Amino acid sequence: MNNYMTKEAMEYLADLKLHQQELEAEKIRLEHQARRLDEEIHLLEEAVRKRMEEKKERLKELTNSVISHPQLELVFKSD
Repeated sequence: MNNYMTKEAMEYLADLKLHQQELEAEKIRLEHQARRLDEEIHLLEEAVRKRMEEKKERLKELTNSVISHPQLELVFKSD
């Protein structure tokens, strides 16, 4: 056998290179998708945190409203 690749070996090598390029493209696509998902998770976490703060604030307002209600004032003061 000589040092030159056979036609079949060259075709096989070309197929492998093509497959490698396809895998690289898929890797890049998946990395990009992972970054987008990370950003989306971050935005959702921020939205949840903000909503929880709003709910806490509303709960404080309602609690203060109940505590300062004239008919309930005596109940809370007697504790």
